[in-house]
Amino acid sequence: MSEYLNKRVMPFGRRTSAARAGVMEISLPHGARVAMLANLLAPDHDRGLWEAILRYLSFYKPHLIIFVGRIIHARVVNLLDPDAFPFSEDEPPLAPELKAALDSSNIWEERVGELFRILGESIFKRIVEAAGDQCRLYFLPALDGGSARDLPPEGLIQELLYRIQKKVDRNRARELRQKLRQKARRQEESDEPDAPEDEEIYPPIPMLRKEFAKLLQIDDHPQIDVLPFGSMIELKCQVGDPASASDDAARAACSKVLTDVRVEIGSRKVMHPIVMGYNTAILNDKPTILGFPANLANGFWTRFAPINALGRRNLFFSQIGMLFDRARVNFGDSLLERYCSGLWVGFNQAGTLHGKAFPFIRGDDGRRAAVVWSGIIEEEEPGGLGPVAREQIHL
Repeated sequence: MSEYLNKRVMPFGRRTSAARAGVMEISLPHGARVAMLANLLAPDHDRGLWEAILRYLSFYKPHLIIFVGRIIHARVVNLLDPDAFPFSEDEPPLAPELKAALDSSNIWEERVGELFRILGESIFKRIVEAAGDQCRLYFLPALDGGSARDLPPEGLIQELLYRIQKKVDRNRARELRQKLRQKARRQEESDEPDAPEDEEIYPPIPMLRKEFAKLLQIDDHPQIDVLPFGSMIELKCQVGDPASASDDAARAACSKVLTDVRVEIGSRKVMHPIVMGYNTAILNDKPTILGFPANLANGFWTRFAPINALGRRNLFFSQIGMLFDRARVNFGDSLLERYCSGLWVGFNQAGTLHGKAFPFIRGDDGRRAAVVWSGIIEEEEPGGLGPVAREQIHL
């Protein structure tokens, strides 16, 4: 079935960044299983829910996984800055991935390479290993800003890297000039020439947006595709499985597309996020799944076709939710935005994509769980509680 998850990039007509990035079309045969995640903000992700999702995906065995924006937390790049503000005890402790990168080397370029290598392995490679060999992962990196300063898109990562790199290069140039002046003074005081110094060579950092997969060191992985910034995905739901067809006529009948589903990153902060999801599906005139804002919502309705057309259209919209650690990210949500932890799970049944965003709800024992079809995604230990201070007052 995996060979029929075909892809094709086509131009897009609206005046958005997708006009340049294009739309990725993915053909889903009958029976294909799909999972989508968004707003992970690794390495500040909710590790309890992340481990629970990995266990579920190893059971569900999806054919397609889509990361819909804000998978990597851009703000952690600032903590790699040699001149960063001293770490405060009031802030959450450093993530293990970030601490390992800081301890790996004193050279800034090597720290950056180590951090994104760890994130590429612990997030991208690990999820496809859990899902199985039949799975294909597509990553839609976010380009635009979010609803809060602490929900930055991946488009900010390489901009921050470029700024810090310029500052690091200026500091190195100043240090080199000082060394050259000291060397010149030593040569004036002594007749013996100094031994030539070896030129320091630092590993290059991929700064271009088209090199984002290379930055994460997943560009050569056969199961992972990083799409251009600002692009979208259209899922072409086929009525049958062309791989099981016996002849060309049956294969053509199975390849018929009954439903198109649009997968988008989402827009900037809006006044009514859930209404925005409904309006986006109406404007697209097709079912739409959004990764941002980070609230979780589903809506289903029927839209009658014109008089001269037969049948009616069943539309829906979904907003996936988020998977970052609330205690580590000051995301500044409100009652209106209704941010919620969750994921999207679905499958293609005879040309119709059945699925929705499933929220994680805390049970009586403190653990969070999501009921997905006949399965349960449940964390092992209660998480997402933040710092808890207890004290017994004796009267």
